[in-house]
Amino acid sequence: MPHTNKEGNIFIEKYLAPEEYKIRAEVYYGYKDYFQEKYVYEKEFKISEDTYKERKMVNINTYPDQIYIKIPKQMSPREYITTPVEFSLDILNNDFLDINVFLDFEKQENFFNRNTNYKYLSITSNKLSIPKYQKVEANLIADYRRSNLVELRGEYYANLSLIGENNDETQVMQSKNNIPVIIDFGDNVYNSELNVYIKENNILNNFYNNITIGFEIKNTGNSSINYDIYLKKWNSTTNNQVGNKIIVKSQQPLLPDQTDEFTKKLVTELGVDEILIEVVTSKGTNPSEIIKVENYALKIDR
Repeated sequence: MPHTNKEGNIFIEKYLAPEEYKIRAEVYYGYKDYFQEKYVYEKEFKISEDTYKERKMVNINTYPDQIYIKIPKQMSPREYITTPVEFSLDILNNDFLDINVFLDFEKQENFFNRNTNYKYLSITSNKLSIPKYQKVEANLIADYRRSNLVELRGEYYANLSLIGENNDETQVMQSKNNIPVIIDFGDNVYNSELNVYIKENNILNNFYNNITIGFEIKNTGNSSINYDIYLKKWNSTTNNQVGNKIIVKSQQPLLPDQTDEFTKKLVTELGVDEILIEVVTSKGTNPSEIIKVENYALKIDR
């Protein structure tokens, strides 16, 4: 638009080695095909040795940042059968140092009773050396041929620990990344139970109430879900919304058997006699696939 400004930031994921650099930006602007121009901006800058003087970690990342493996199950005349599944994980060295990487599985208590048995998981190489600014591929193999596939339904979970450290013995730096692993055996059940209530209703004055709403949501299925919660302040006399829709939670993950308990405080105006609540539940592995939408109405007494 005329007489307006736009600002933007450039984020460089890599750690730049201490030396001098030049950044160049080309901005193309105009109106449709009638007028086109190019603006070139260059700026020199320097990364000094002091920039990394206090750092204690190396810059390492993975793609993707979560592993999802679907286990094929087929019924034979006697039993379920399956085949091994391989997953490739890219490990990126975003540092100007050479890095050694160590991979291993760690048991997590927050998976409740859905920890996978690690004897069915393996890594082709659990120690890797990655030169600066390079990436390597690690292969994870899930082989459940010797497991009891009849009992394995829904999702099970693991945690892949990635530890990266530099090769310089004079200054040892280390980083640890935890990569969630989802093992999906099918027969998924996506379900949740929600309890929502007015926990506190304090009258501030003749025009305002101070409301505290309590939420308790539990994943009662065998697979992960996400949930979104929205609030509307409502005047039932005029049948109109008061103010804007309030986002309480957005894309909140919930594992099987896990329960979230929390409260939301808000001030309601005179005339607001209801709080309308919308809860949208979706698949944990595919948030765009909605499972159900639930609506609640809480009465507010004055």
